[in-house]
This record gives sequence, structure tokens and C-alpha cells, in this order.
Amino acid sequence: KYLYVGHNAGEFGGGLHRVDLTTGLAIRIERDDPGRKYPLEGPLVAPRVTSIITDPAKPSCVIVSVGLVHFISSGRIVRVCDDDVAVTFENIVEEEVFEQGRKEKLSEAIFSLTSGAGGRYWAVGILGLYEFIPGHDVPITHKIPELISVGRIRLSREVPGVIILRTD
Repeated sequence: KYLYVGHNAGEFGGGLHRVDLTTGLAIRIERDDPGRKYPLEGPLVAPRVTSIITDPAKPSCVIVSVGLVHFISSGRIVRVCDDDVAVTFENIVEEEVFEQGRKEKLSEAIFSLTSGAGGRYWAVGILGLYEFIPGHDVPITHKIPELISVGRIRLSREVPGVIILRTD
């Protein structure tokens, strides 16, 4: 019924659109939460959409990853159902930024999503590989393994069922 289209222009913004396949009408989907401070913006304001998959738990919805690393990291995973947007995962970390000794809360940029067997899905962030299992509130966190060179490609097959590729 719908086609979701995301784009990422890095520091210059991004967006998420839902296209009605019957009418061709495209609607921009954005959500702000003035009651909560997100690093940079959010949960879905000028999002740098890095990946979209069908939600394994709710096939009429999509799971969307958002990520940007430009001086600082910002990202999260949201579930979009029609016009409803809900944060499903956000890894908040405290890191030293700009001024030595001053720490700020940042959110981990998420750069890839993929569906797995049994309703699972996976996400790749800058700090780890996350395995989301149906019925569990917290994902299993896997350390990003050492990548090896295979021809001109850097990859890892260390995590069972997953191949991790380095991209720019």
C-alpha cells in the first residue's frame, strides 16, 4: 500500500517520505519531541535515513535507522506506522567533545538494518552490531569484529549468520 523513501544528505539533512502507491501522494514524515532533548535533533527531524526494513513484528510498519557522524554522533532506530513514529532503540553514551574534560550525551549513529530469520533484525552502529529478537526489549550487542581484506573488500564473517562489510 505504501512505499517508504528515505534520503541522507549528511550534514545537510535528510528525510523520510511515505508514498501512497494507489494515489501517488507523497507525505513527509517528521516527528519532534519538545519534551525530550535528543542529541542534534529528533526523534525524526530532518532525519539522515540510513536504512528502512519492514517491521518483522508489525508488517504494516517499517523500522528506520537514522545516523550522522559530523563532529559528534547522532542516531537511533524508530518504528513508523502510518503517521505514528516511536523510538525503539537509542544508545545514549557520554563522551568528551570539543572542550577537553567536558562530557556530553550523544546518541550512537545507526547505519544499516537487515531482516533475519525468525522475526529477528540486525542493526550496525558505530559502537556495535545489534541483534533484535522478538519478545526481548533489549537487543543482544555484538562487538564489531576485526575486518579482514578479501580482494579489495574489507569484511568479517565472525558473527554467525552475518557478513559485515566496510563502506564509506
